[in-house]
Amino acid sequence: MRRRRRESSIEVLYWLDDHGNRVEDVDDRFNSRFMMHDSMLGDTWVAEKTIAESGVAIFTLKDIVTLGFTTEEFNAMMRVLRDSDFEECVSTEEELDELMTPAPGRLLR
Repeated sequence: MRRRRRESSIEVLYWLDDHGNRVEDVDDRFNSRFMMHDSMLGDTWVAEKTIAESGVAIFTLKDIVTLGFTTEEFNAMMRVLRDSDFEECVSTEEELDELMTPAPGRLLR
């Protein structure tokens, strides 16, 4: 129970540009840096890893939306993880675009 409270106290705040300034949007959500905050400790820091490095499974749905992903994109990325037994993850905007674009004969799940 204590661990769950601790994890729920950590959240994504916003994106950073190359100079460490707060920005609303970034061109590459998978390789850009972002700020994190722990409300229990009051600490704020730049995330150590990008989404390309960490994957999306560590984030809450609120974090994913804060980072500008749709719930549909999140679900698609989680399916890739599930279908690969957590061996593969989406790590580029191009991979995500491909997942989100229905190919002839392929249904989006």
